[in-house]
Amino acid sequence: MAVRDYSQQGEIWGPSPDLALPKGHVARALDEIIEKMDLDRYNERRRHTPGEAAYDVRGMVKILIYAYSRGITSSREMARQCEENIAFQFLARGHCPDFRTIALFRRNNRDLLRFVFGKTVELAREMGIVRLGLVAIDGVKLTANASPGRKMTKAEIEEELRKLDAYLGEVESSDRCEDGAYGADQRGDELPAEIQQAQLRKEKLEKAYEILRARETAAKREKPENISPEDPEAAWVKNNGKIVRGYNGHVAADAEEQVIVAVKATAEPVDSEQLNPMVREVEKTAGELPKQVVADSGYYTDAAMLEAAKGPTECIVPDSQTAAELNNPKLSESDGAAYHANRFVYNEERDEFTCPQGKTLRLLRNRTRRGEAVKIYRCADCHDCPARAKCTESATGLRSIELRADHASVRKLREKFNTAEFKAIYRRRKAIVEPIFGRWKHNWGIRRLRLRGLAGFSLELHLLAIAHNVAKLFTVQQRRAAVAVAGQC
Repeated sequence: MAVRDYSQQGEIWGPSPDLALPKGHVARALDEIIEKMDLDRYNERRRHTPGEAAYDVRGMVKILIYAYSRGITSSREMARQCEENIAFQFLARGHCPDFRTIALFRRNNRDLLRFVFGKTVELAREMGIVRLGLVAIDGVKLTANASPGRKMTKAEIEEELRKLDAYLGEVESSDRCEDGAYGADQRGDELPAEIQQAQLRKEKLEKAYEILRARETAAKREKPENISPEDPEAAWVKNNGKIVRGYNGHVAADAEEQVIVAVKATAEPVDSEQLNPMVREVEKTAGELPKQVVADSGYYTDAAMLEAAKGPTECIVPDSQTAAELNNPKLSESDGAAYHANRFVYNEERDEFTCPQGKTLRLLRNRTRRGEAVKIYRCADCHDCPARAKCTESATGLRSIELRADHASVRKLREKFNTAEFKAIYRRRKAIVEPIFGRWKHNWGIRRLRLRGLAGFSLELHLLAIAHNVAKLFTVQQRRAAVAVAGQC
């Protein structure tokens, strides 16, 4: 195999490709950015292998990135655009790869796309638009390429596997009889298409069964009841108020120009375990830890915040009650907020709390909950309290608080949100990271995944991140060029 000729611009456009595609077109910026990444070395393994000449890696990467930036995720549509669209023809150097070639390239080059994403971050740092002073983290849910109505319980999978085992067992017995009659080396022993399909079906169900069992084992509260046989790795996630089969992608964006500096694909419906992994992803991609990270309360757990406090990155992540009051200041004036445990004053020396009514909650006992050491504090003087109905719904009429054994350390971390500085930083979070999801879903129209499996989601998440970063680099280049022209006037 060889690599097809990559430079056909003169043959395609004649004396000047500028006549076909304006100089300020975003496709030109994408072309320039990808050419700076030294991707030609990925062609080396293709140059001296037998077979039909391969398409240049640079052209294939450009097709994918430009397609996703236009909301095109279908490989068939990408192939059609390469035949009909001038911008695609410019990026592909006039080549028109088949849709199967595009699909296989996308599926088989996850590491290459990770490299390209890292390069966009590197270019952004060289341009000075990624400083890692403040990074915002948030999660985006995308619907899986699987019908929500097609689901199977553990019992249904077991029953289906029993039927398939019985069917394939009969087929195997019949094959042995035919081998004895005709000989094992005859072509008559080849499996018919329906048997091959049954074996593939069995393999898919076995994979789905193992994933469902693993989720049941890992579940801390409600165990999953069913799984998708089409995409067993997809979980039930909440997306725009609806529960759908899908995946949860985590995105970290720099505050300067909203350049994405890290992404992480997960099949977990919640964000609570991803704060510190995302901080490490930023360091892995950008080569440096951010000074500050801000995220919403979905990323908050006491354990995550205590772990984060050990590192150099300052994490600004409120608990759910604090976040609710920050988002809606009127909530802080409600009766529920007034008697929330956060409003009780803790005396570390005496290891006791004082409620807003001045009554004392002393340590009642230590216990273990879900393998974690906790402390229970209780007030013994609630019966004549005028605020008892607002403070507790306990049948005993006494207010109790159950907290982690190291709650004093957690409380100190939470105190930072009482300052105007940190409240202002938290308010900036939405403006930094959420417009990115608006671009993907609203502007580009990408709400549903094309590829199946967690690896497929990770690949598409990287493509979306690359396309976003390229658009940001292009915007900054255009703005700086306009400023330079204005300065010359």
